[in-house]
Amino acid sequence: MLKLFRHKYWKQVLLLPIVGTLALAMLAYLVPGTADVDLRDPQGMVAQVGDLPLTQDEVNQHYQRVAEQFGAQNPAFKQLIMEQLIEDLIGQRLVQYEAARLGLEVSPEEVRLRLRQVPYLYPGGQFVGAETYRQIVERQFRMSVAQFEETLRQQTLVAKMFDWVAAGLTVSSAEVEAEYRRRSERAQIEYVLFRPEEMARSLEPGAEELRAYFEKHRDSYRQPARRAVRYVALDYDTLGQRLRVTQQELQDYYQRNRAAYQTPERVRVRHILFLLRSPEGEAARDPAAVRQQAESALAELRRGKDFAALARQHSDDAGSKEKGGELGWVLRGQTVPALEQAIFSAPPGGSPQLVETGYGLHLVQVLAHEPEQVKPLAEVRNEIERVLKDDKVRREALEQARQLVAAVRAGKTLDQAARQAGWPVLETGLFERDTPFGPFGEGRDFQEAAFALPAETAGQPAAPVSEPVAVPPGYAVLQLKQDQPARPATLDEVRAEVVRAWRQERGGELAREAAHRLATQAEQAGDLKAAARKAGAAVKTTGLFARDAFIPELGSARDLAPVVFTLPLGGLSPALPAGGNWVVFRVAARTGADMSKLTDQDRRAARNALLDQKRNLTWTVFQQNLKKKFLAEGKLKLNQAAIDRLKKP
Repeated sequence: MLKLFRHKYWKQVLLLPIVGTLALAMLAYLVPGTADVDLRDPQGMVAQVGDLPLTQDEVNQHYQRVAEQFGAQNPAFKQLIMEQLIEDLIGQRLVQYEAARLGLEVSPEEVRLRLRQVPYLYPGGQFVGAETYRQIVERQFRMSVAQFEETLRQQTLVAKMFDWVAAGLTVSSAEVEAEYRRRSERAQIEYVLFRPEEMARSLEPGAEELRAYFEKHRDSYRQPARRAVRYVALDYDTLGQRLRVTQQELQDYYQRNRAAYQTPERVRVRHILFLLRSPEGEAARDPAAVRQQAESALAELRRGKDFAALARQHSDDAGSKEKGGELGWVLRGQTVPALEQAIFSAPPGGSPQLVETGYGLHLVQVLAHEPEQVKPLAEVRNEIERVLKDDKVRREALEQARQLVAAVRAGKTLDQAARQAGWPVLETGLFERDTPFGPFGEGRDFQEAAFALPAETAGQPAAPVSEPVAVPPGYAVLQLKQDQPARPATLDEVRAEVVRAWRQERGGELAREAAHRLATQAEQAGDLKAAARKAGAAVKTTGLFARDAFIPELGSARDLAPVVFTLPLGGLSPALPAGGNWVVFRVAARTGADMSKLTDQDRRAARNALLDQKRNLTWTVFQQNLKKKFLAEGKLKLNQAAIDRLKKP
């Protein structure tokens, strides 16, 4: 995702002038419209771009991965990211559609190259094997191999499109210097802070006042729909105790996947490196002197000097010298040709030899040499048994769940079908659609399946059952027991929540009013401290801070920077919101940039940062206008009802 958690203000304020000309050109090219074309509310459809659909299941799957990545899954987190996630996924479809129109494609070879960039799939440059690859993808990404590779293909396509859109963007020296000035500026302020919670802490709404507030905001207070189900859980642990892997299955799997258990030829090596350039790469060394040093060390080794001690004393390889020169196991293709030829032809435990490469001179000794070989079945038996049992259990759980569904649809009750299959029927209490259901962790598939069942069948003995639903311990089959539709809440049901909201609103009003009064008085007196003293408020002072710093109590400096860095020294601010509070401040100090300290490294860093910002903002403008264009042409259709459901915390 290109935009998730990026700070939009930063891009808009600093970079909008930079890309203005380009944005106007793109506006003209894309012919954005303002039509709002809605997709009807088919089950599961969120949007469609041409013939490319975006389903509710896909959005939920992406949300689950993001939630797992951040280790948070609750209504507040969902509300924070779901809107941007949906926007990004729709943007991905727009880009795919436009890329196809432009003839941009991704070849299978490009996908393979992208796969090789995933280090845990190619440790040491060697593929982990098809079965291990499948397990990694299924467990870490919750995808099949085909889905994972399709995702890689889409990501590569988006990257190609990104490069096409951002091609030709540059950053001038003047822009670099302006950016350096902006980054180097610092300011210090004296401030008075007004906190809404403090202003409202002692306030209590009267009965009529609270009732009036509740009536005004009644639409904000609803009791969500709740459902209870009867279900059968076919868990992997129970099935695992019933199923066994046969010797023939082990043998067959081993023969089919022998390549996965093949270990390449490798050598264990240690070396002492004498570089022909200084370790910092700044100055060349005298080749003759370096060779003399290396040959002197070789002579010491031949006289019985300890290799590890000499490595720690002489080696220029910082990564191995403290380990006595140990490089560990080396595969073919992992080192330069001259060194590879020497170490793979030397006998294990033989005398050290001197090898010259483009890096310098190496004193190398081979400690062990293992030929290419296939691990025997006995060595990998436990690993294979786990893989086969996992697969067998998963397939059996799904098959039994399908048989259970078929039996109910053929006329049996859920209790009869479950008893015949040897599984108990369990029941839940009432739960909400977006609330985690205890036994199944943070996932939402169980809840989604429950709320997809027909409401009118609740409690009926012959009520239909769901398709098998994947849940963390296995599969579940659900039947609706009780349906409680969403309804407006009564004041008594949400009284505490309404009181908190009333206090927050009233506290915000009081804080704003107090801040405005102080700002007016300070301006009239020309003295913030005097006005604060008269009002009984405390004046605090920040340290020097940059435009993008975090200021204790005040939050991000970015919110205040447009005022702080434009007021004159000693200037007074109006009342401003800051981090959920209100503040009035005086600019106490400000320092500018010392351009004499602008180094080449600073220039490169500023240039790269600005170029990234330009490219990202250009991409954002491109996507936004692509969306407008396709809406106007009727190629983008949105199911707003489904989008609203997904965004609901």
